[in-house]
Amino acid sequence: MNELIYSIDNWTIVKLLGGVSFILITILGGLFFLIKNRLLDKWKAKDKKEIETLKGMIDRNNSVLTTILARGQSEHIVNKRLEALETIWKFVITTKDRIPTYIRLGLSILMDDEFTIASLNKISKGQIERISFDDLMKTKPQITDYEDLRFLLPTNLWTLVFIYQATINRTCYLTLDGVQKENLTYWKSDTGIKTMLSTVLDDKEIEYIYKTKIQAFDILLNLLEHKILTDTNRILSGESHTEDNLKVIKQITEILKKD
Repeated sequence: MNELIYSIDNWTIVKLLGGVSFILITILGGLFFLIKNRLLDKWKAKDKKEIETLKGMIDRNNSVLTTILARGQSEHIVNKRLEALETIWKFVITTKDRIPTYIRLGLSILMDDEFTIASLNKISKGQIERISFDDLMKTKPQITDYEDLRFLLPTNLWTLVFIYQATINRTCYLTLDGVQKENLTYWKSDTGIKTMLSTVLDDKEIEYIYKTKIQAFDILLNLLEHKILTDTNRILSGESHTEDNLKVIKQITEILKKD
């Protein structure tokens, strides 16, 4: 054994140590590689978790921002609609106040068969002949001045307001033109007014008004105003939008059935 040990020269020892070093280096290198990969995986997992956390925060912030913007747009539309409703109601009041005093008084206190030129001249002391319908129509506002508000209002409400003004204007025209031409047409005898009213009133309502012999015109205006206010309240409560959609759906369904 001693001879074997003494027979190993220095070069052989170097080679042996070199082989061992190589093996150790290889093992250490492999261990370092494994440790490095584990550390990288751990760091990647940590980074991924942080990224997911940040992404979640961004998504939540975007959701909150979207909600705020949507709410802001909704509130803006609601405010615009409220302004439109207020404007239209003021227009209704103004339209009623624009009826010449003598015509309004005659329609209120005279029975149907008493509404004559002689009676109107007596009430106005002859002043009614000086009232010009053309001058009356030049008085602002008219419903056409509010076309820019129409998209904010349901069709039914707009129609009610339109018929309201048209009925007043037509009645004033028939009265003033009749006085000047000495051929008075009472508003109940005019087919144009009755046709217009049939678009917003049912048969029973029309029958009741036309059978009433005194203050029928006041009752008519009050009824139309009531319908306008009812529609306004439905808009404020959010009912009209839903009902309008249902009405459109039903109309489309009926059309499809016919086809």
